[in-house]
Amino acid sequence: MKLLISATITKACVTISTMQYNSNLTDQTVRILILSSTSILSEQEKIQLQSDFENTSLQKLLSLSLKHGVLPVVYQNLKALSSQNKILEQLTDELKPYYLRIAKRNIFMSAELLKIMKLFEAHRIQALSFKGPLLALDAYGDITLRQYGDLDILVKYCDLPLILELMQAEGYICDVHIPSKHREELFKMLTVIGFDNPSNGLRIEIHWELLSRNYAISWDTESLWKKKKNIPINHVPVPTLSYEDLLLYICVHGSKHLFERLEWICDIDRVVRVHNADIDWERVSQTAKNTGIYRMFLLGLALAQSFFTLPLPEEIRQEIKKDRMLTEIIQKIIILNFSTPKNKTVDTGYFILLLQMRERLSDQLRFSYQAFFAPQFNDFNYLPLPKYLHFLYPFVRLFRLGKKYLFKR
Repeated sequence: MKLLISATITKACVTISTMQYNSNLTDQTVRILILSSTSILSEQEKIQLQSDFENTSLQKLLSLSLKHGVLPVVYQNLKALSSQNKILEQLTDELKPYYLRIAKRNIFMSAELLKIMKLFEAHRIQALSFKGPLLALDAYGDITLRQYGDLDILVKYCDLPLILELMQAEGYICDVHIPSKHREELFKMLTVIGFDNPSNGLRIEIHWELLSRNYAISWDTESLWKKKKNIPINHVPVPTLSYEDLLLYICVHGSKHLFERLEWICDIDRVVRVHNADIDWERVSQTAKNTGIYRMFLLGLALAQSFFTLPLPEEIRQEIKKDRMLTEIIQKIIILNFSTPKNKTVDTGYFILLLQMRERLSDQLRFSYQAFFAPQFNDFNYLPLPKYLHFLYPFVRLFRLGKKYLFKR
């Protein structure tokens, strides 16, 4: 069953997977982009794709491919068809230099990941890498077929001081200034620190929790370590998330960014297709419910089903169908990210959408508190206070957010 997205802007319904689009929701170039990112093209879709290219702006498709992070898969699909169509041949020639640049960068980043993981192992630091090259290998079967701009590594909180020293010794510069006397306190405010290497332009993000506390999602981090698996890069095993934990994470990660990049929907489609036979849908659904991310989980699957005709179990399809709020969220995401470009800003509308993604009232309340009152590093940086005045930070945060989003208007 293909998810029908009922549009409130017009009375029509659209089924994205069969390319019956409403013009208010998207345009031809976006339709072609989605079709070109499909993992398995039917003969009918191949014919349609070749036909659609006759009136398409090649420059716009190139720009959208880069923006949505799907240029490598678009290049791969169109290259396979280019021998039958002169326009496609011209486009693949345009895309090729960009693809080769991404491929070269991905290979270089993969080598750096191996180097850092070996460094951590030598100092007995437990680490899991996720997304990046491991997701490319696992879900796409090729390290060059997914765009990524940095490397993500999950570590344990107790190892942070040593990791700071090791990363600095490797030439990486921490993107936040952490005075040693406030180190422990700031680590408790943060869940991730970024490190940039000016000599090679690489960025590595070190996480000790999967998500920022702003989102009020209590992930069982210990279970991630127990269920970890290895994926080899150049015959070297690298620890990473289990495919079920990865599926949950990429659904939540895409949700918190309102799926503004087609790449994140593509990731969900590919992961499910590769691991569908092994996924315990009842268990992963229960984990999502226990964690309070069930609607985000369904949202990611629903978008992948709609865009790429992802086959899903009947019980999951029924869960998607009966959640009316999910349909409303999908409509808004399509209008925001897959329609005519507009000036989009992070404002109260973004907050409300994230709030609607939480199915439990308790999680909505926790999210609201975390968003408006729970102190974060930016609040500490905005107004450094002595320790005996730290109880004032919830009010500092409220003032800073008001100044940023409301007072400027």
